[in-house]
Amino acid sequence: MLAERGFLDVEGLQGRRQWFKHLIYGPPSNYESKLDFFPGIADALSQSTSKSQQNRQAAIQHEIWRVGRAIERAAGALKGNLT
Repeated sequence: MLAERGFLDVEGLQGRRQWFKHLIYGPPSNYESKLDFFPGIADALSQSTSKSQQNRQAAIQHEIWRVGRAIERAAGALKGNLT
């Protein structure tokens, strides 16, 4: 249970889905997409076409960083480190 909580993020997903807190799996913002995992990264990829190259990379890297941080929290819970 503590490991699963590690995948939750207080900020939620970017945009209009801030109510959705799970960073590993969830519904995509683009319902034509078949991806149901890493919704923040999938959203950053699909929304990146309207941004400059630098902003696109920054948005995608930020979402990858958020997922990495969530995985570290879950791994810490599995190891018994509850920080």
